[in-house]
Amino acid sequence: MAATGGVRRIDRPVRRRQDQRGIVIVYFAMTLIVLMIASAFVVDVGGWYYRAQKIQAAADAAAMAGVSYMPDFGQASATAQAVATANGFQDGVNGIAVTPTKVSDNQLRVDITDPQMKQYFSKAFYNGTSATRHGVAEYLAGLQLGSPENGFGMGDLYGQTYGNFWAAVDGYCNPREQGDLIMSHSDGEWLNGLTWDCSASTTDTYASSYDPNGYNYQVEVPSGHPQFDVEVYDPAFVPFWFDPFNKRLTCPNGAPTIDPQIPPPLPAINHYSVTTVFTVTKPDGTSVTKTYASNERGGFPQTQHGASNWCRQWDTLMTIQPGDPSGTYAVNVKTVSDGLNDSFGSNAFALETVTTNGAGVPNHLYRCSTITTDLNYSATCPQMHGSTAMSVLANADKFNGDLWLAKIDSVYVNRTLTINMWDPGEGGQQVQILDNQGNAMAYNWAANPCTGLSPCSGSVGSSGLSVSGTNQPQPGINRYGDGKFNDRMVTITLTIPPTYTQAYAAVNNGWWKLSYNLTGSNKINDRSTWQVSVSGSPIHLLNQ
Repeated sequence: MAATGGVRRIDRPVRRRQDQRGIVIVYFAMTLIVLMIASAFVVDVGGWYYRAQKIQAAADAAAMAGVSYMPDFGQASATAQAVATANGFQDGVNGIAVTPTKVSDNQLRVDITDPQMKQYFSKAFYNGTSATRHGVAEYLAGLQLGSPENGFGMGDLYGQTYGNFWAAVDGYCNPREQGDLIMSHSDGEWLNGLTWDCSASTTDTYASSYDPNGYNYQVEVPSGHPQFDVEVYDPAFVPFWFDPFNKRLTCPNGAPTIDPQIPPPLPAINHYSVTTVFTVTKPDGTSVTKTYASNERGGFPQTQHGASNWCRQWDTLMTIQPGDPSGTYAVNVKTVSDGLNDSFGSNAFALETVTTNGAGVPNHLYRCSTITTDLNYSATCPQMHGSTAMSVLANADKFNGDLWLAKIDSVYVNRTLTINMWDPGEGGQQVQILDNQGNAMAYNWAANPCTGLSPCSGSVGSSGLSVSGTNQPQPGINRYGDGKFNDRMVTITLTIPPTYTQAYAAVNNGWWKLSYNLTGSNKINDRSTWQVSVSGSPIHLLNQ
């Protein structure tokens, strides 16, 4: 029998494909869950990153706002908290923590923590996260100018060798070419080569420099201080000359006057009226003001010397009691802006802060320094110094007149130091800039206005800039002086070298000097205004 054959159907593979369709659904569901979780984290992590950026920005803003009040940490902390709140981070609200910390007297750190950053989709899978960011800011206050000691502009008092200049301030009508950049209202007043006339003033390059608020000096009063007196020497204007027939060169006590000689004003009434105002303000804002009027009239028989009682005499501006706050006391000095045609004159004076005896009498022989290697060093020295500008009568009577210029800390390394000297040079030969170790620095210079001067810019080496020369062209009409830089601003710039390390700057506590080389001359009598600054923002963030 013949065998029969056929094709057998096998259905198992079909059943397997049907089974695999179920598995794919499971895999897809599992993958979808993973994608949903990943998507949730993508959204939330992006939100956390954005939140962390906001926390960082708020911490930086709070640190920069608060640090300007250092070393008053209480005020700095309150300011930082307020700024953080304004940026959406209030301490103690929703668990937010804002923590200011004092790093140093001029550095503030602010930490902001959000313990539970907002979640959008990841709550079902994750308990959330926290974030902490911090900002550290530094405040570089204006440079200390003119003195590391407890006296400023001490001239020739007590045989001191460090001074070599008096502090000074000019009357409203005194022409700017006489050396006061800020208090002199105008310029070009030497009329017909005969006398001064305020109404003859001409427009000049630096007319906008006049500031009726005058000059600001500072006293650094340490914590735990004893009683101090803030004193002024020769506070009133007592000129060399006020009578065309009888020059008065001495005070009633026989000592030579220190206020510069001046010619008579016009009209020819031989009358001077320069009123000087001193205001001392405590860190808490309370203040004391004293006014010294000078009513000088020459010409027989009306000769008067109305302020002579203050000639070469001390007076107390403020007594700082042991319970008074420590910190920076401000001393403002200005002359009255009366606009009268007789407010000519330059009032030279000195400032000091001294201890007192048991009866409250000031000890004028008390001398101290903030320079640690100085014989008079004291950790509690009430240092007096200039701030943004200082107006001086440089009167060195020796071959070299070295004057304290500014305290330069190592934080200023690689920055540009700028020194503005208004109307410099009378009696001097070269001006050198000496670093804190006495090394003469090379620098660039430029004079303004340049009219009639050639060259009016350049570079000099360690020998300094020559400021000598008379019978020079002047920048405008009705000028009295004929010096090389009379009625001009000389701007000196130099880069603080990379070798100016913390160890290098520690010598003499970083105090630089300005040196008048008097070779070929035996005396300098330079009435000038100096401003010193360093490039860069005074408030900045640190990478810490």
